[in-house]
Amino acid sequence: DYITRAHNPRFVKSSRQTTARDLVRLYNERAEQLIKVLNYVSSVALTSDIWSGKAKEDYISVVAHFVNSDWCLEKRLLGLRPIEVAHTGLNIAERVEIVANDYEITDKIFAIVLDNASSNKTAMEVLKPVFSGYIGHLIPRPSRNEYDLSAIFLHQRCGCHIII
Repeated sequence: DYITRAHNPRFVKSSRQTTARDLVRLYNERAEQLIKVLNYVSSVALTSDIWSGKAKEDYISVVAHFVNSDWCLEKRLLGLRPIEVAHTGLNIAERVEIVANDYEITDKIFAIVLDNASSNKTAMEVLKPVFSGYIGHLIPRPSRNEYDLSAIFLHQRCGCHIII
């Protein structure tokens, strides 16, 4: 009643179920659109971090950074997923890989920015062979080895985490 009188006389109340259904549909439509956009992108950099909520719930975020067809840098939040398990390198790597697979960018990733935690170093060791598709195209087959991929596949440590 307050919203109708004070803000919008055309407001129509809807149920929680309707709102939830509409939000899920909107999310799925936007995810499909983003997958189509990412199909035309040649390379993607990822950033990821773990956030702790007030209710002692932890979430891992995965953000894609890419240059679009108009040569403009874009960033899109691909995932903000709960991480109910320990923050080990294997668990972090698993969740980042799931998000990359969901958006079909596994073979387009050339760099990942993670914070300075030792578990992220372990996560990168797990992710290097999974995300080596893009780098593998750049290195001639005879000279390709684990050391080359380690040197070229960039695990950037977050500057803000290093400074603080």
